[in-house]
Order: sequence, then C-alpha cells, then structure tokens
Amino acid sequence: MSPSVVAQHQDATTKDPLPGSTGWNYFDRQRLRFSARWKPTDNFTADYSYDVGRDASTPFYSQLLNYNPLNMPIGPATGTLPAGTVRPLPPLVQVQGRTAAFRLPTSTSAATARS
Repeated sequence: MSPSVVAQHQDATTKDPLPGSTGWNYFDRQRLRFSARWKPTDNFTADYSYDVGRDASTPFYSQLLNYNPLNMPIGPATGTLPAGTVRPLPPLVQVQGRTAAFRLPTSTSAATARS
C-alpha cells in the first residue's frame, strides 16, 4: 500500500482592485494517489490504484514593478547607449505597484481529475 499526498498553495501575488476578486497568480493544488497490491497466491496478483487531483488557479498577470533599481543614469532613447546608462521608458510604459492597473473579475478556475 502506498498513499501519496501533494498540496501546493500560493496566495495571489498581484491584487485585483475589484472587490471580491481572488487576485492574479493564485493557485491551490491538491492531489491524492493510492495504490495497493493483493497477491493471495503465486499465480494471482491484483493491482489497484486511484488518483484524484484538484487545481484551482487564476491567470498569470505581469506588470512592471520596478525600473532602474540601480539608479543608473538615463541615456538616450535611440542610438548608441553609453556604458553604465539605461534607456528611458517609453511614454506608454508605467511602473506599477502590487495592485493590478485595471479591474477585472478574477476567480479560480477549478478542475478535478480522477483516474
């Protein structure tokens, strides 16, 4: 007899500003596997296994949380970039915090598998 249990959990890494939403990059996974062998005689063997799993997760969300953490001098937007400088961010790119820049209902998509 060999039972096996796996449990993984991660809270949302990016908050969704919409009230009641789960948040982004959340997962809760659980798995149980059980197997047994019955061998009453040398001529007969019965193997049994059962596997069930559940995965509840939200989509991955990526946003720029930091820019130029070493505070290097800002170089030109185009052309040759001098050593020890970084390019400026394009005007459309903004640095965000730990909250998503927009509201979208996020809830877990749960799946259960059995075999």
